[in-house]
Amino acid sequence: MSRSLGGYGFCRNAIKYDYCAKESVECMLEFCDKVSIVYVESEDDTLALLKEIQSRHSKLIITEYGNDEWEKHQGKTKLAIFQNFAIEKLDTDYQFLCQMDEIVHEACYDTIRQAMKTDQEGFLTSRINLWGDPFHRLDVMQHRKPCSTEVIRLTKTGCLTYGDGESADAQAVDWFVNSIRMYHMGFVRDRKIQPDKIREMQGNIFQCGVDEKLNGMEVFDGTKWFTEADLKPIDEPLPRIIQKWALERM
Repeated sequence: MSRSLGGYGFCRNAIKYDYCAKESVECMLEFCDKVSIVYVESEDDTLALLKEIQSRHSKLIITEYGNDEWEKHQGKTKLAIFQNFAIEKLDTDYQFLCQMDEIVHEACYDTIRQAMKTDQEGFLTSRINLWGDPFHRLDVMQHRKPCSTEVIRLTKTGCLTYGDGESADAQAVDWFVNSIRMYHMGFVRDRKIQPDKIREMQGNIFQCGVDEKLNGMEVFDGTKWFTEADLKPIDEPLPRIIQKWALERM
């Protein structure tokens, strides 16, 4: 018996902060049987963007939450909470979390289905953190990584995300970790938008204090964190669905 797969995530101020939300959602629609996206009241046309995709894809489910619900939750777990709201709309056997600045490589779609056949509860996946431009990845020691490069994203449905929402809470095997690859575009968005996006995440959502290196920064300068020696060219062409977005941000 074939197993069904649901994609999920949440979206807020995607246009304002230059998320590749359109591409992320459409990517999940390519390899999932249905996709559940939670929309949180925004200051831009994020909802219209999602509705336009839904007009072309009936298997996209959009659940709307207002600002009152958003403000009820504080701290970094806010991200996980709203991702978990999206899980509530899934009735599939497995689920795949794709945050709105991530893209799964199309070469990995078949592997995701193969992994599901093994009936394991969860699977580690690779997350490639791009930096400097969309064609170079960070290659640094664990303690210097700005976010994880191995995350639990493919799980049986019902496994909730936790902490800052990077991973789902599941017993995970690493059998396919190099064969299920996601590209994280979050550090290569529009350089004029990136500083405010980081301030929003660190100051208003994570509430951990804003990095002092951002003081007075209007255009993002990634060399304040990493140098060319910390970067390597990516090992394959970018996922097809994100190539146009990436070239526009060179």
